[in-house]
Amino acid sequence: MGAQFNSDTTWLQTGWFTGTIAENWTNCTFLSCVRRNASYGRYVENMTSSGYSVLDYGTVALGSSTTSRVVYNSSSGCWEVWLTYSGGWVQEDCSEPTTGEMVVTTEVASNSGGFVTLSPASFGTSDPNTNQALRLHGANGWEPWDTTLTARYTERFDERYSTPKYVVSNIKAYYYTEAYSG
Repeated sequence: MGAQFNSDTTWLQTGWFTGTIAENWTNCTFLSCVRRNASYGRYVENMTSSGYSVLDYGTVALGSSTTSRVVYNSSSGCWEVWLTYSGGWVQEDCSEPTTGEMVVTTEVASNSGGFVTLSPASFGTSDPNTNQALRLHGANGWEPWDTTLTARYTERFDERYSTPKYVVSNIKAYYYTEAYSG
């Protein structure tokens, strides 16, 4: 889950991962690559005009749930990532515009070219009036992230036929998102 800026060339996002997240797959070094090959973990990935970083924030149990936030703080002028709803921010980016394209995605990639299956994932609850729902924060507070947005729109995007072959599924036309491949 995150925000994308500058025609999707820069971003700030958080989520769960297993495997490798990297700017450069062949050179896995601290701050530009994290690996977790036998468990699931939390991460924050940040691509800015001045560079790339990705940090591992520890393991999570399969089947767990958490409530995270990616928000713009108008007081500081920075985008913030919160791993829990009220636990405070763990990463901030003060170099991006004040507005961004909010995205919720799942990805699976195979550098070997072999077939990879993405396990089912759900984002948010179907009740738009809770902190666990997908919501957008704007000048007037929180708003359900659904097809009745007062500005812009939601979309679905599937990259299973792209190169490299993997699947990204953005918000569907209802309150929660389910994503899978197989």
